Amino acid sequence: MRQGVAGSVIVLIALYLVNQLTNLASMVLIPASLRIGGPEAGHVVWSPMLGGLFNGSFHSGASADLLGLGFIPVTIVLTAVVAWLAVRSIERHTSLR
Repeated sequence: MRQGVAGSVIVLIALYLVNQLTNLASMVLIPASLRIGGPEAGHVVWSPMLGGLFNGSFHSGASADLLGLGFIPVTIVLTAVVAWLAVRSIERHTSLR
């Protein structure tokens, strides 16, 4: 069943949701973070952002001082997968006879 323009919109919304959820999960769980507060601001530390969220902002009300960097490789992989799928779709559905 062909969806026409609605199919493209549905895929775009689904891709956006997958991108946001995987980026959030990777930022919180992958143990590479950038310290954005305090005397060590700007340094990369090898601790996950999730620990900083629970220790900092939820218990004491202070803002978290870690920014997870896990979104960078996840975004690169997701972009490569989408590009590969696009090229594959174009090759299969385009006839230049």
